[in-house]
Amino acid sequence: MKRHVLKFARPSAPATHDLVIATHGFLSSGRSMDPIADSLTAAGYETLVWDYPSLQGSILSHASRLSAVIQEAVSRPDLSRIHFVTHSMGGIIVRAAIAQSRMETIAKKRCGRLLMMAPPNRGSWLTRLPLGPFASRFPQL
Repeated sequence: MKRHVLKFARPSAPATHDLVIATHGFLSSGRSMDPIADSLTAAGYETLVWDYPSLQGSILSHASRLSAVIQEAVSRPDLSRIHFVTHSMGGIIVRAAIAQSRMETIAKKRCGRLLMMAPPNRGSWLTRLPLGPFASRFPQL
C-alpha cells in the first residue's frame, strides 16, 4: 500500500502508538521513502510519507504546509509521540516546520526523534551554481 500526503497506514497496535512522518529530498518524490515507511509500518509504527513538489515553492512554503500536518497530528489523542525520518532537503523543511508549528513547546511530551539522512545543513554545492535566467525557477536554491 503506497502512502503519500495525508494517507496514514496504521498497524494493528495498542490504543496509543507512535507516528513517523517521512519526508523526501530535492528532485525526489514520496515514493523514494516508501521502503523506509514499509519497514517502519512492519515494526509497528503508523507512517506518513509526506510528499511535496520539490521544484516548486520555497522551503518555508513547504514547511508551512507540513506544519499544518504536524498540528493535526499533535491534536490526535491516539498518538503518543511523533518522529521524523528525512532525506536531504526534507530535513531542512521538517526543522522549519517544527519551528513554525511550535511543536517543541506545545507538545513537548509528543516530540519524538528526528533522523536526518544527508541534510544540507551548511548548504549544498547546488546553491553555488550560477543559475542566471533560471534562478526564479528554483527558489529553494
